[in-house]
Amino acid sequence: MECLEQTVANNLAELRKKKNWTQAELAGRINYSDKTVSKWERGEALPDLRVLKQMSELFGVDLEYFVTEHGPSERIWFAFPKRSVFLRMLRVLLTSSVLCLVSALIAACLIKYVM
Repeated sequence: MECLEQTVANNLAELRKKKNWTQAELAGRINYSDKTVSKWERGEALPDLRVLKQMSELFGVDLEYFVTEHGPSERIWFAFPKRSVFLRMLRVLLTSSVLCLVSALIAACLIKYVM
């Protein structure tokens, strides 16, 4: 089991990299220096609770995400704000795709029989 500093460091680095942000870009978004972000990602220091809360909102994850070790299968999901949001977006996308397909089929059939 990893220590808390290393767990936070790993999770923070993965979230930042998934967004394709540099340490300086993340630092600018939370009004800290890139050197401080670097210390957090090396596990040499822990962010303040308020900063963790701010970053959880910025990355769209629960605060608990930062302090919990994640296996490789769990890391797939962290790119999405929350699973329920991802599933809702997926459902809307699939529904709209099916409706477009059905509409196109109906239009094709009408054109075929009218002409």
